[in-house]
Formats: sequence, structure tokens, C-alpha cells
Amino acid sequence: MNVIFGTERLTNTSLINLIYYSYDLGYRKFDTAQAYNNLTLLGRAFKKLQKRETIQITSKVSKPFIEKYSFSACFELILRELKVDYLDYLFIHAPKGINHHTTIPEMLKLKDQKKIIKWGLSNYTIKHLEKLKSDYLLPDTLQVEVHPYLNEDKLVQYCHNNQIELMAHSAFAHGKVFKDKNLLQIARDNHCSISQLVLSWALHRKYLPIISTLKKEHLKKNSESKLISLEDKTIKLLDGFNSNSRICFSEDWAEFD
Repeated sequence: MNVIFGTERLTNTSLINLIYYSYDLGYRKFDTAQAYNNLTLLGRAFKKLQKRETIQITSKVSKPFIEKYSFSACFELILRELKVDYLDYLFIHAPKGINHHTTIPEMLKLKDQKKIIKWGLSNYTIKHLEKLKSDYLLPDTLQVEVHPYLNEDKLVQYCHNNQIELMAHSAFAHGKVFKDKNLLQIARDNHCSISQLVLSWALHRKYLPIISTLKKEHLKKNSESKLISLEDKTIKLLDGFNSNSRICFSEDWAEFD
């Protein structure tokens, strides 16, 4: 399944049952981060799943942790808390204040050592990528905010042109899509839910959407998005919702164009 289960909101033991339920539904990709403060809890859940090779785990290191521990110490702490010996993806969570001359070589070294499969950047722009391109290889993966109100067409195309795998966080614009009457009508016309509509649109654009929910019924509906086939006219309708409206922003970490 090409939908990623985001774990930011899983902060107590009872919610960890959602990890098991999502696995039974076919979810195999899980997005985590040190900043979510729940890695130890998630580690217990991942430990009880089947073989480690059956799932893909993404995690992210951010500036406050690097300043406190160092980059390499942050990575080892992530492995220890998640109870794994490698990560499928490791990201720098945001660009602001990051010393790329030290962190990126360390990530490349981890990849050479097979401690991570792919390395990536999160919340970076084309401007960042072009600057880094002159000094280093482009990342394997990019994770950014993408949804109908911020479709990031240029960035999506940039990733496709440069063979960068793209993951989209905030795929539902923090719930804004569920209050949109126009999206609701399009969903009804296509005999699906709004979440299935938005996820199918994302998959059509060839990137991996990250979803976050605390409800089993939502996980199940989202898992069925792969069964929804949208016509070109519906894709164009959804493309038309773009207003370059960013949901995720903080002066502490953001460096957007």
C-alpha cells in the first residue's frame, strides 16, 4: 500500500493498537520523528509486528536534538528507542539552522554502512535543493506539505525530473478538506469519501501521502483509496483547488520561498 501512516498523534499506549490494526489492513509504511516524543512507545509496537523486513520505517532528526546530542548520537538514539537496527528512511526534519556540511556527509556514511536505506530532507524547497545540489548529491527522498490547497506543482515536477521520491505530509490539510463542501460534492459524484478522493488524487500524481488518524474506521477508508480510479476531469477539478495555502509553518524551523 502506498499510503504512509503518520504516527505524530499516537502518544499513549491505547493508541498503539492502531499500529497493529493498520498492519492488518495492509499498511506497511510508518512515519516517525524524534520531535513527536513517542519513539519508545512505537518501538514496543513495531517489535510485536512480524519480521522487520515487512515494514518500512521513516524517521526524522531535527535541530534541537542535534544541538543537544550531535547528529550521530540522535540517529543511534532513534534506533535504540524504535528497537530496530536500521531505518528505511532518515530525514533532516527542516532546513533552518542545519549545518549541511556535517549532517549530509554523515547521512551518506550511514547509507554506505547500510544503517539507512535512503536519506532525505523534509520541508525543503527547490531553492534549498538547488543550493545543495552544487555541493552534494540530491536526496533520495523529499518530504513536504502537499494537499489540494497547496499542490506544489513545480516541486512535484522537480522531484519527478530528478528521480527524487516524494512523500506528502499534511495530506488532508489538517482536516480542512473535510469541511470543504465542494470537495464533498466531487467525492459524492465519484462514490467515495473525501479522504479516498484526496488520497487517490495524490497517488495519481505519483507521490506517497502521509495520513494521520486516531480512528480505526478512518484507517480502513484510507486503505481503500487505492481502489478508487479518478477520471482526468476529476483530477483537473482537484488541481483547481490550489491557493498556495500552507498549513504547517513556524518561525522556529521554516524557510519557505
